[in-house]
Amino acid sequence: MESSKARLSPIVIPYISPTPIKWATHLPLSRPINRPLSAVGHRSRGFSTFHALFVAIASLYFLLISDLFDENDHEKLLIYRRSTLSEATLGISSGYFLSDMIMILWNYPSLGGLEYVLHHGLSMIGTLQCIFSGEAHYYIFMVLFTESTTPFVNIRWYLDVAGMKSSNLYLWNGIAMFIGWLVARIMLFGFFFYHMYNHADQVRQVHMITFCGLLMIPPILVIMNLFWFFKIAKGMCEASSGYNPSKTMASATTTWSMSSLKSSLPSISCSSSSIRCSFRPPNFTRFKPNCKAVFGSFLGLAPLNPLPNLTSGSNSYEHNFTIIDNGGRISAMRHGRRVPKLSRPPDQRKALLRGLTTQLLKHGRIKTTRARASAVRKYVDKMITLAKEGSLHKRRQALGFIYEKQIVHALFAEVPERYGERNGGYTRIIRTLPRRGDNAPMAYIELV
Repeated sequence: MESSKARLSPIVIPYISPTPIKWATHLPLSRPINRPLSAVGHRSRGFSTFHALFVAIASLYFLLISDLFDENDHEKLLIYRRSTLSEATLGISSGYFLSDMIMILWNYPSLGGLEYVLHHGLSMIGTLQCIFSGEAHYYIFMVLFTESTTPFVNIRWYLDVAGMKSSNLYLWNGIAMFIGWLVARIMLFGFFFYHMYNHADQVRQVHMITFCGLLMIPPILVIMNLFWFFKIAKGMCEASSGYNPSKTMASATTTWSMSSLKSSLPSISCSSSSIRCSFRPPNFTRFKPNCKAVFGSFLGLAPLNPLPNLTSGSNSYEHNFTIIDNGGRISAMRHGRRVPKLSRPPDQRKALLRGLTTQLLKHGRIKTTRARASAVRKYVDKMITLAKEGSLHKRRQALGFIYEKQIVHALFAEVPERYGERNGGYTRIIRTLPRRGDNAPMAYIELV
């Protein structure tokens, strides 16, 4: 159903055009709540990729190919060299930093936190200073070449959105980002400071504001790059050691499943004529104490694992609750049945519903059992209703229920425009074929 072309389209299209992206069939075309401010995020990533490629190629041209900064040319000091093309390139770059910082501040914090604002602000100040003073163009192009790592970061974001975190492409992109970051953002800054030290006599001749910028802005950028590089290296170490958070979570869920929990507790074996209880301690021999039939007055729901009755002797394990035997299946009446229990205790049921709600708001459409789809429906409607009201208290309520806070910010940003005139009924359930294996009834639940 999903072709390889459809899978690669979200990755290739941003490099062709920074316009809003129509996603492939495996992502909902009519449901924009896939990631925080999806349309704005796609445009921002597309523009940043285009700018990174443009400024990286321009920096390579000025630093290596052009004779503008040739060390053998002694007619003019290196620190004062400039050209019309270099000024135009810096003007385009400063315009990008300004527009992108305004977009980040306008949608804060969906598109980035304070570190992005600080990085773009320092880069914009440095480029504008070089344009107005006409000095240190050589050093600013060395700093701008570090933007060559941005396409790897954006590809990683697109792969994450497309649900391809477990693919080999995601792994190789991480390796390429690690190497590129090490070369372009760590080692290049080492050469930057080394070159400034060897040309200290020229650096001291620039304007005082330019001199302060050369001494303050690059060290701050180096500290930020080292912080990000530490996070990248940590992810590389986890990937090389075979650590997978999803597999770890799945194994933890399997370990603490209800079936394993029941197997570790005493068991009950019942017949149609009378109730016989067999208690098997973990390290003792098996014995079957006789328990009298308990078909008296109804006293409450029968527990799964009755506790021993200490007053009737050590060999008696009587639970004193009414059990209704309907031919091999023991059940008790649940009048009203207002809460669908989904075969889980309250804490696990709440975690399941929170996870389903988060995934539905994240992807726009999920496939699950009909019982779970019906149960999660009211929670999704409640989250959308909170987003329509839009107050700080409602946002905090949504943050306390939805697992990913970026989904909450996207929800509160897009819901008023999308569901402003709709009063309820934000989801639909579409039945599909039963699940293979246990024949469980399945359904799709999606946002309208």
